[in-house]
Amino acid sequence: EGVDDGGRVAFMYEVVTSKLPDGRERGILLKLLGDLRKKYGGDVKLAGELVEGVKLESDKARVELAAWTMIGNTLYNLDITRTRD
Repeated sequence: EGVDDGGRVAFMYEVVTSKLPDGRERGILLKLLGDLRKKYGGDVKLAGELVEGVKLESDKARVELAAWTMIGNTLYNLDITRTRD
């Protein structure tokens, strides 16, 4: 709590890759997060399908979880993640 989106992105990136994102990487991920929020905000049913089984009180919470889930998925699909020693 109290951490902004940039801090969360940096934390997730570091946990998955063992390094901090540079400014370009961070910017790309933040833009993706905004795009995902817009996409799922316009299609709450799709967001609900992605987070099916998780009890959330609002559509906004489903949209947020769906967007962050896809950020995590994106990070796990980076080459640096798959080739880390």
